Amino acid sequence: MGHAEIRGVVDAWAEEVARLGGEAGIGHVQVFENKGAMMGCSNPHPHCQIWATAHLPTGAQRRLAAQRRYLQENGRDLLGVYLSRERVEGARIVCANDHWAVLVPFWAAWPFETLVIPARTVGHLSALFPDERDALADILGRLNRRYDNLFGVSFPYSMSWHGQPTDGANHPYWRLHAAYFPPLLRSATVRKFVVGYELAAEAQRDFTPEDAAARLRSVPDVPVPGRIAARAAESPWAGLTMVIVLLGAILTVFAGTHLDRRTGVEVNNFLNSNTLVQTATDASFFAIMAVGATFVIISGGIDLSVGSVYALTGVTMALALRALAPSSGLATVLIGLAISVAVGLVCGILNGLMVVGLPVHPFVITLGTMWILRGLAFVISRAESILVPASLTAMAKASLGLTASLYPVPMLIMIAAAILGMLYLER
Repeated sequence: MGHAEIRGVVDAWAEEVARLGGEAGIGHVQVFENKGAMMGCSNPHPHCQIWATAHLPTGAQRRLAAQRRYLQENGRDLLGVYLSRERVEGARIVCANDHWAVLVPFWAAWPFETLVIPARTVGHLSALFPDERDALADILGRLNRRYDNLFGVSFPYSMSWHGQPTDGANHPYWRLHAAYFPPLLRSATVRKFVVGYELAAEAQRDFTPEDAAARLRSVPDVPVPGRIAARAAESPWAGLTMVIVLLGAILTVFAGTHLDRRTGVEVNNFLNSNTLVQTATDASFFAIMAVGATFVIISGGIDLSVGSVYALTGVTMALALRALAPSSGLATVLIGLAISVAVGLVCGILNGLMVVGLPVHPFVITLGTMWILRGLAFVISRAESILVPASLTAMAKASLGLTASLYPVPMLIMIAAAILGMLYLER
């Protein structure tokens, strides 16, 4: 995420804290965020939740008691004094700007646990000034990029904001702070488990907080193109996938080999240019849809209706081309293409409006539209194959200077879509 996008998240947090905390009977607002399958998320993107409760949770009670006692005994806020000492020592500081600092606390139980503390004494997110919100977006982006670059993986974590109670009382001792709890230990696949002695007695560190901070400081806080993708390619699962693909290709090729009874020579009716081009062309349609589905999944969504949308647009285009066939020409093909694109846009808009406007999970919504659109395709086509006049396809390819054997159009579109998708993801 870019700076402006993170700033939008910060503003949303602040608005929700102010809105929920201002409601009668709400004494505490907890903002937290989980990211990654290791933290129980089914979606790859950070998953934020906000809980508002009438009571003050146990953890917040302990924070309140410790900060209030320290202010009463020393006249200064606890986290402010702690931040000053950490800045002087510097060994546990990960990164900082004029308004915020990120550090590995000396009491950290998780390997790369960090604490985000503001330079000013402020009680909650909604009380941050605009420049402090900008600086917070900057420091969160830098920290998350350091996490991702540490092991070359989208770093899993659970993060929580700790603001003062929203009971209407004055809490001058409370300083807003956030805590990150990432589970990874030595690599993208080796995590820390809190079991045995740590669960029964007390937490144990695998390396010192100073070492953790130094390792986070040693990696860049800017995106490293291809680093996460390269790390994924190094995983054992990637190697296993390649082996399965190669075995499938070998079996597919040799499955077409047989003995010609007339000549006594082994021939392969599969391994020829026409079959390979046709197979690749057929697969291109699904590959093009997969590019779009990839962005839906990355953004945390799901769309089960994509295949039915494809079927419905294909049927409508085929019917349009067949109806317009007597007036053959490139314009006929373009009109049919425009009609199919319009049908696809309408399906996409309807799906989007329902996903955004209805309190129903996208899985359920797109499951329903999948069957509705599939039924429409069957009704419109009368469950029969629709043949497009060969003269139209030949004319369209001829007008583009292409031949079916050398330049299968769907494959060219698939390659272009894949390249554009990869370039966008590498940004």
